[in-house]
Amino acid sequence: MDRKYISFDPWWGGFSNVRMSYELAIAISIITNRTLILPPSVYCFFLSNHQDKNSFIDIWNFLDKNKFISNISSEDYHNIIEYRHLENDKQYFNNINKIANTIIFDGQDSGWYPNSPIKNNQVLVCDITDQNDFEEFSLNREIVDLNLNDKFIHFPRNLFGHFYYHVYGKSADQRNFIKEKIKKSICYKQEYYGMSCRIQNILGNYNSIHIRRNDFTLVRKDFVDNQTENLKSVLLEKISNKIPLYIATDEKDKSFFNFLRSDYKIFFLEDFFQNLCLGKSLLIDQITCVNSEIFLGSRLSTFSDYINIMRGYQQKSDYHREGTNFSLPKLNYNKYPWEIEPHCWENIHKFCWTYE
Repeated sequence: MDRKYISFDPWWGGFSNVRMSYELAIAISIITNRTLILPPSVYCFFLSNHQDKNSFIDIWNFLDKNKFISNISSEDYHNIIEYRHLENDKQYFNNINKIANTIIFDGQDSGWYPNSPIKNNQVLVCDITDQNDFEEFSLNREIVDLNLNDKFIHFPRNLFGHFYYHVYGKSADQRNFIKEKIKKSICYKQEYYGMSCRIQNILGNYNSIHIRRNDFTLVRKDFVDNQTENLKSVLLEKISNKIPLYIATDEKDKSFFNFLRSDYKIFFLEDFFQNLCLGKSLLIDQITCVNSEIFLGSRLSTFSDYINIMRGYQQKSDYHREGTNFSLPKLNYNKYPWEIEPHCWENIHKFCWTYE
């Protein structure tokens, strides 16, 4: 049988959004039994300029490539003869539609810009062997059929969403297999765990929070202002001040948090490491929060979400429905969380890391 491939340009977002694109691509490659073509470098919000390909990041500076390729059937972009001629000064997938079936979710390709992501009412499918199982999973969503004969299929900057909701594995076993493969293949490089361990050894037992600001102070100003105004009272209600509080934040002026010092002994990454690049800082912050006693994140932050996911992988105390500025009711569901709570990208579910 001729080998078939899937390629993708990640979603134009921050690092955690880019990671979600890789997770979706992995899940799709598994259900379609296709080899995943790995982009040489990728655009990442805050870390690169989408107009300058030379500024794109090498994802393997952050992720462990050996773990990835040992778990996922994959090939480097430049090993695929048909893809080599696509690269130009601006991008890697110029005129990709000439050799690949380009999958667009809203029916229109926007060109060299992000395309519309998978819609909430869409499910990506390749094979259905149990109609009842599929109907329970899909809840009458629109099918995007990926059972295609094309040698190459490509997703142009539109893989954003949760793999466990949008990608249908044809059985519970396959869905669990997908979760296990993603857990084992998307791993930060060991050096970042070592750096975080140095922080943990100094802090001892500690709690942590993530406060998202940066561009949120402009695009979600009311949201951010409300979080700031209520932060101290929320923390005193939810987190003990008897042990250190580690704060992961993109706020550059750390004096902003001085109002907490009368009640908490607070620490930031800069108290332990100076002059780290932003990419390394993001990963070390996340790992440090993962290993705290309690973690409370920020609403609408995929950075916070991934901390909760990694905590789920490690069976840490679960706070994914409770944060510094939100509290969601406990979900009791028989099989799929979207049976009782409408799916949206800003909600993660423990279904992401637990098996059926």
